[in-house]
Amino acid sequence: MEGPRVLLLPAVLLPPRSLDVLGPVVEEFTLNTPWGEVGPFARRQPPDGPGVYILPYSGYPTRVDPRSTMWAAKSLGVRRVLIWERLVGLDETLALGDIVVPDDYIDWTRRLPTTLFEDRGVGYLSQVPPFCPETHAILRRELEGTGRPLHGGIYLGVDGPRRETPAEARMYLRWGAHVLGMNVIPEVVFAKELELCYGLLGTVSELGAQRPPVTPRGEVRETLRRVLERLPAIVRALSGTPTCTCGQTQALTKAKGLLPEDWRQWRPAAS
Repeated sequence: MEGPRVLLLPAVLLPPRSLDVLGPVVEEFTLNTPWGEVGPFARRQPPDGPGVYILPYSGYPTRVDPRSTMWAAKSLGVRRVLIWERLVGLDETLALGDIVVPDDYIDWTRRLPTTLFEDRGVGYLSQVPPFCPETHAILRRELEGTGRPLHGGIYLGVDGPRRETPAEARMYLRWGAHVLGMNVIPEVVFAKELELCYGLLGTVSELGAQRPPVTPRGEVRETLRRVLERLPAIVRALSGTPTCTCGQTQALTKAKGLLPEDWRQWRPAAS
């Protein structure tokens, strides 16, 4: 039986058992990768419709190595990776609870790896489009009916875990950033290197440090609830066969003989 084609990375704080909307957990496991063990993964399978793999990103003391996450996704036969991340709203037009499906990103990470292919000369890939256009089109279509504001914009990725200063927030705004997050980069780059589709569903959970503080009135909780209602439909739509070009990003590199056809040979096996 063919496994799920979607990996969901929840990087938002969700109520217990909220992901039961995607079906019961039928399997839990960890995987070894060239960069260490990753997991536990959960496989959820509804009685009808496609299953989905889940790897939570909230509630852990350290960040999962983004190289191992994407390698594990490829090993599982996943075609699309979707991260659901809590974002900092830098732009004044963004309010708590707004939904963001970004158009582009700025990489301001400084302590994370930048490629799976260090010292091999094969990580020179175009970042246009920055995210999988088909995945983001599906997200926008499915999220239009939530009744919550839906934005595009530019995502700025930082190392974390500390928050930005007001001066940094103003600098990021001058660069053109609308939201700030700590999980997407460099994952989105590694997904491209492994010919995977990668998408970002963002929820504004905090406002930028340069903005006046506001008192939360349940906006974020309400948005999470409404997105959860749409999540089964999103997973169903993402489980179809991609028609984008994300699965061909290494075609020229392989044609030149710089990478073998079998992606498993792109890195040594995990020890």
